[in-house]
Amino acid sequence: MARPTKDSTPVNIKMDTEIFKMLEEYSKDAGQTKTIVIERAVKEYIEAHKQK
Repeated sequence: MARPTKDSTPVNIKMDTEIFKMLEEYSKDAGQTKTIVIERAVKEYIEAHKQK
């Protein structure tokens, strides 16, 4: 049975090659998709830098 589709928006960016290599290695080691790693990182960054 397939996973339910989540509400999402495609995003295209240019990323520094060294950072992309780090992302690939991390996602492989963690057993997570690059999408999940990026979503979590962006969410954590925004929440940590929100003005209160």
